[in-house]
Amino acid sequence: ESLPRKTRRAIEAGASASRELKRLRLYAGLERKDAPACAGIARSLLKESADCGLVYDLMDANRCAAGLAAAERKALFDAERRAVDALLERRVFGPAGERCADLRSAVELAVELDGARGVRPAESPVLKRATAQLRAELSGGLAADRNRADTLRSLLELADDGRALEELYPKLVQAYPEDYVYAHRWARRLLKAGRAREALNLLD
Repeated sequence: ESLPRKTRRAIEAGASASRELKRLRLYAGLERKDAPACAGIARSLLKESADCGLVYDLMDANRCAAGLAAAERKALFDAERRAVDALLERRVFGPAGERCADLRSAVELAVELDGARGVRPAESPVLKRATAQLRAELSGGLAADRNRADTLRSLLELADDGRALEELYPKLVQAYPEDYVYAHRWARRLLKAGRAREALNLLD
């Protein structure tokens, strides 16, 4: 808000610049923990044409809006849900060439909104659909696309799908043997499950 009024009006005249200005105001509201301001800016952004960046905007807004009254927070989430559903159809589940580069964050946001309705991550229709899409795209092997393979792992972790992860992690370790991260993550899960000997074998 420190910009001169004339400058602000000139910026606001352009749709793209106006969106960026709103994002700056959202970040400022987040820093101040001003929940009503963040919610208001989020609603304003929802009225514009949704791009992939909207996912990050809404994630920030939701963190900031944690201090809202339950009814206000529900109303905001309901409005977000409509926009996010439309974005998912076009930019996550749509043609490959039109998808957002970061599928993971879009799905995580949808799962968060599902959670506000009492839906557990493992039961989220969006999460199930996204993992099914990734499995189909990786049917030729995990080594074909590291980004998709890791996104699949992340979403299965979000769903806490132990059986699927039990199957996936050895394949990730085999596909990317030079990367200790997958062996380390798998070993941690094994330790948590009380399978210390198997975990130690992975870390040898």
